[in-house]
Amino acid sequence: TTMVPPMFSESSANLMWNSMFSSMFDKQNPFYVNIALTDKCNAKCSHCSFYWEDWIFDKNKKCLREDDFVKLVWDLQDMWTSMIWFVWWEPLMFEWLEKVLSSIDHKKTSTLLFTNWFILEDKIEMLYKNNLTSIAISIDHYDLEKHEEIRWLKWLWEKILKSIEKAKKYDFTLAMSTYISYENIYDLPKYIETAKKIWFHEIILFPTFHSCRLSSKTIYKDEEIFEYIRKTIKIYNEKEDYPWIYWYTYVSSRESLWCQWWKKYLYISPYWDVWHCDFYKRYYWNIKEDSIKNIFYKSLEENKNLSS
Repeated sequence: TTMVPPMFSESSANLMWNSMFSSMFDKQNPFYVNIALTDKCNAKCSHCSFYWEDWIFDKNKKCLREDDFVKLVWDLQDMWTSMIWFVWWEPLMFEWLEKVLSSIDHKKTSTLLFTNWFILEDKIEMLYKNNLTSIAISIDHYDLEKHEEIRWLKWLWEKILKSIEKAKKYDFTLAMSTYISYENIYDLPKYIETAKKIWFHEIILFPTFHSCRLSSKTIYKDEEIFEYIRKTIKIYNEKEDYPWIYWYTYVSSRESLWCQWWKKYLYISPYWDVWHCDFYKRYYWNIKEDSIKNIFYKSLEENKNLSS
């Protein structure tokens, strides 16, 4: 799975130690962190949680550079972070990606990169040489030609299939990241069939909720729909010849782990801002003003005070 380090790897041992230490001494450390490397992208997706007038994107702000990210990664690894995800906009357009990946101690931390795959084919060997663990592609429709229209990227579906064929030769875990809304909820089996057909190991599923430009198409906690998704996923997860489905809404619900922001998870934008997560519309700290270690531990204290 893309959600945890490979079993019996050194980074999984780091995760086990992190979990045991946190439990024994009641001291939290971040389990996984999302880092947005750049505010550049070659797609125009209506559902993007990064680009919105009063959301995260800000053309007047300057992005972190390669040395800033290298230091950030080292600080996170000192905090026993086991998973780092490189996310929005398009991480492959970050010009210092190779340097950042090569700076990671992969005995401590596994890495995943989210991409639209448009420019992936030429980057695969570089990603493999720098020990990237997993690659996730965002797919917005079970028909890849319609997905191309949504992304506003011509020839995208052909590039996706070519990149997957090349990625098969390397030891990546490949995931399809997709979302469902009221409009396509009952098409879920078609998305799963598409993931199987084009050779993904896993599906990361995001049923949408009220955020950004999807405000008119969002799914709140509708019990009937929630139960439909649960039953559908259970059917397919019991089939050995289908990709495993990781359902984000369920994992972050009361039925499972609950929301882990500022306990085991945080999000860092390309502008130095530290957010609870990339779906939350407010940030409180900036790593230009303080270190990520101090920010994380101060936030834990604030959460304890609020709880009490």
